[in-house]
Amino acid sequence: MTDCEICGAPATKKVKIDGIILDVCDECAKLGETVSISLKKPKKKIKDIEELDVFIDPEYPKIIKDARESRGLSIDDVAHEIREKRNVLSKIERGDLQPTLELARKIEKFFGVKIIVESVQKFKDQKLRKSEEYSLTIGDVVEIKNDQSL
Repeated sequence: MTDCEICGAPATKKVKIDGIILDVCDECAKLGETVSISLKKPKKKIKDIEELDVFIDPEYPKIIKDARESRGLSIDDVAHEIREKRNVLSKIERGDLQPTLELARKIEKFFGVKIIVESVQKFKDQKLRKSEEYSLTIGDVVEIKNDQSL
């Protein structure tokens, strides 16, 4: 399925305009001569698209500190085991620094806790396509004049 090369709507026909064959919608087909090949009208299917958002739990300082203290470990011990700097872990426990996803995964694996939270958002296929897959068409650039002298 293609888009109209003039306005961007779903193309349904091939039309010859000024010697060039273009895929166009029914409205833009009026600007030229229809070529014998016709395209199928697009089926309107709306699918749910799931997008996975991953973020760090806002309670990460408490979760990490509680896990470390419950095991009787110092920040130095943890830093050595997961090969991170002591200052970085200290700032994370205080909440002054949010861990990267990579570091958060290390911490989760080491302590067996969950600080990475996943949320699923559903989008309708058409809405996603209109906002994220916009492409420039001829109609965006060229001004179409109605020349009645032809």
